[in-house]
Amino acid sequence: MKKIVSWIIGRISIIPSKESKLTVWMMVSLWITTTGGASIFAIGNTKGGYLWLEIMKVIAFHTVFFVLSMVVIGLVFSMLYIPLPKMWLGSLVYSTFAVIVVLESENSGNLFSIIMGLIFSILSLFIGVWLFFLFHKKIRIWVKVAITLLISLGLTYVFLPNLSNEYLSKVNRNHVTPLSFDNPGEHGNYSYAFLTYGSGKDPHRKEFGKEVSIITPSVDATHLVTEWSSKREEFWGFDQSNLPLNGRMWIPEGRGPFPIIFMVHGNHAMEDFSTSGYNYLGELFASRGFIAVSVDEDFINFSNVSGSPNNNYELRAWIMLKHLIQVKDLTQNPTSSLFGKVNLDKVALIGHSRGGQAVAMAADYQSFFPDDPALKGIEELNIQVVVGIAPTDQSVDGKKAYLKNKYYFLLHGARDGDLNDFRGDRQYARTSFDQEVNLFKASLYIADANHSQFNTKWGRKDNSLPRGLFLSQKQTISPENQRNIAKVYLSALMEVAFHEKEQYIPLFQDFRYGQNWIPDTLYINKYEGSSYKTLVQFEEGDKESFSAAEGFVENQIITPKDRIGNNRLQDALQLEWVTNAQIKWDSSNQWKGRPESLVVTLANIDEEADQENLVALPEIYVELMDIKGETVMLPLEQFLPVPPVIKTDYTIFGWFDEFFREGKYEASWEPVFQTFHLPISLFEMENSEVNFEEIEEMSFYFKNKPGKILIEKIGISK
Repeated sequence: MKKIVSWIIGRISIIPSKESKLTVWMMVSLWITTTGGASIFAIGNTKGGYLWLEIMKVIAFHTVFFVLSMVVIGLVFSMLYIPLPKMWLGSLVYSTFAVIVVLESENSGNLFSIIMGLIFSILSLFIGVWLFFLFHKKIRIWVKVAITLLISLGLTYVFLPNLSNEYLSKVNRNHVTPLSFDNPGEHGNYSYAFLTYGSGKDPHRKEFGKEVSIITPSVDATHLVTEWSSKREEFWGFDQSNLPLNGRMWIPEGRGPFPIIFMVHGNHAMEDFSTSGYNYLGELFASRGFIAVSVDEDFINFSNVSGSPNNNYELRAWIMLKHLIQVKDLTQNPTSSLFGKVNLDKVALIGHSRGGQAVAMAADYQSFFPDDPALKGIEELNIQVVVGIAPTDQSVDGKKAYLKNKYYFLLHGARDGDLNDFRGDRQYARTSFDQEVNLFKASLYIADANHSQFNTKWGRKDNSLPRGLFLSQKQTISPENQRNIAKVYLSALMEVAFHEKEQYIPLFQDFRYGQNWIPDTLYINKYEGSSYKTLVQFEEGDKESFSAAEGFVENQIITPKDRIGNNRLQDALQLEWVTNAQIKWDSSNQWKGRPESLVVTLANIDEEADQENLVALPEIYVELMDIKGETVMLPLEQFLPVPPVIKTDYTIFGWFDEFFREGKYEASWEPVFQTFHLPISLFEMENSEVNFEEIEEMSFYFKNKPGKILIEKIGISK
């Protein structure tokens, strides 16, 4: 026994024997970097007023385990007679394992977590080597400077934005005269006042607490919510039985009544307070003659401390409707400062993320809240406009929102690291019109936009720390540019819907009409007016949707998938060719009367093509033939080139993107459909002998280059 104890003591005594100045510096580096990582983990997972305390706790906990690991793992290596620096090995094993565990807890993917754990430790060791050289007295100063510059250049390469606008420059060579009206993204001529309404009891925000402008009654949501944790009640000072109706409001000066626009955030951390993140929109709307309200639903949001209330989606929509009723009551109350100010027949709803689903559900409230006595009076408001900014689209009790006879607009960024698939396109597909109305729906897919930057309080990263550290910003436009896109389009939409400025409609049909107002990046947009009539639509299982087709490698009707593998709502015709191919449709029974435009909706899905080399984009020609056999053909590129496939690198290390996408992002791209409006007047200029009142046949020719596309539908617009 004495020999064993003596042997153990001996092995312990030699644990530090192999350490050198270099390994000591590397251990110091490992402790510094892992301490930084521990602090980032604390920041990402601690909310509320105790952040610094939690950071110190995590650092202390980490430091104790760091030292213990050096000793314990060092002892194990010593007993195994491994002739290496044992404390250094212990610190290395601990650091690698700690990073893997943290990333695994953030659902970063198994393989990605392991790879990044190893990379983290290797980089930490390099930093240790750098510190060793930096403080070594015998190393010449120019060597120290050179090593430091090399490290700085490497970091610059990783984090420097790298945007390419080659496609846009090609698009702009196709002449479209930009709109010459006033920029809708700039402030108008109205002066405006800012006020708040709410409970007056908010413990964290003065504008809804003691400095609130208008006191409003709380509402009881116990019929919807049964899970409201005690910690959530402790933080806010209320439970689901007395939820506040808090709002930030901008009101143009003048008699009114003014149209009103309600905006609502999504599911950010509740302690971060999202409501003021749309001040830039509220101020813009008010300056152009609209009342704007930013609705507070922070108390519904998730928390690392207190979780989330149940029936989250229903509650968000229900609270939005209660805000509408509250403002209606205020504008109808002669004693209120809002008396007569609000035009209840002109209401718009804008929602971001889960808020985007909430506003769609609120606009379709009959489906989700039938005969709810708490919503009495909601029918007095006319919701004319619904906007989804990167909206969610979850089923609620097996139902989803359907919008009828409303303006609908959708914004989404291809770099969205939160709602990474284009879910709002389903809302777009479920929006419909009666023939007698004059409305439209549109979507804008922005290649270099992400999720968070539409809200000024959400920062630039779409994931919380530490996972958010790995999200690349190299393909993401600046927050100011991203919000400028929202300002231009949302303001123009309100001008069309409420001020009848139809001159802005072309902006929604083709982004090039606004190229003087919006930043240079790639946009893909869909548009469908209420006068649109479908000529050709596809349904999986149909054997043929055409009268003739030849030259195709593949020609079949499929159900396209989004980025995470879910089915799209509309089937499409998939075509693939190598050199020359053509396809024809008989339109004799449907094309009656001269339309304004032929409308084609298609997506490029040739992911193998070198999209940086724009000559790889497909070359497509459209031919029309009348009942007499007279034909006219024009290249699709004359109207708009087919956009390239938009691929997204989510991580700062593009090589590991495939591993990072495990379990969430899955594919690096998804089909995004562009609507092409082909004015009949241009066909007529090419051949005036064609009878455009009776077109017998439509043909598409694919020439010279290989390609692969999906055609969603073909129609005409009057």
